[in-house]
Amino acid sequence: QRATDIKGVNLDGFVQFVQSNGFIQCINQTTMYWVHDNVQQAAYKTISPSKIESFHLLIAGRLLIRTPKDLLDECVFDIVHHMDKGINLIKTPEQKCDGAQLNLRAGQKAMSSRSFHSAAKYFVCGIKILSDESWGVNYDLTLDLHRMAGKALLAIGDERIKTVAANILANATCFEDEVLAHLFQMRHLTSLGQPDEVIRMCKD
Repeated sequence: QRATDIKGVNLDGFVQFVQSNGFIQCINQTTMYWVHDNVQQAAYKTISPSKIESFHLLIAGRLLIRTPKDLLDECVFDIVHHMDKGINLIKTPEQKCDGAQLNLRAGQKAMSSRSFHSAAKYFVCGIKILSDESWGVNYDLTLDLHRMAGKALLAIGDERIKTVAANILANATCFEDEVLAHLFQMRHLTSLGQPDEVIRMCKD
């Protein structure tokens, strides 16, 4: 499918133009980069701000299509980098699921290298992509994103762990998942030096 004529702009044609003129260099089938930051900024000026998101989403789609499944882990950061810049244009349930799964994969890769801030960003973005109904239609993926987001946010001492824990508690379908949320809450309180609150929670 061609990403064309979005309010008069042929984004497919734009990508071909910048490639053919040497503004973007392709390292291999799955990796491309701007030859210089100034070139990137100049190219962006040819697209209205409202279409930049479409451009990034198109790049993400092209990279994903060109990436063999066995090489996806190697390229997932590049794909997600562009995809998340077009997050507001991800609309269909299938697209949301794919986008959330890619962010989960990127976050897990970041966690494995102890890049907790990056991991948290990916997990939180994956949660943002999913709709409010995702707990009902895709519980396992939604829980996995919240579980991993909780671990990453705890590692960096981010207050958003409270929202993650509350979301799990509000939607948990089993006792084990409720326990996970309470553990996140208690570990967060412990990190803040509030053992009395932890004790109170255990009594409740």
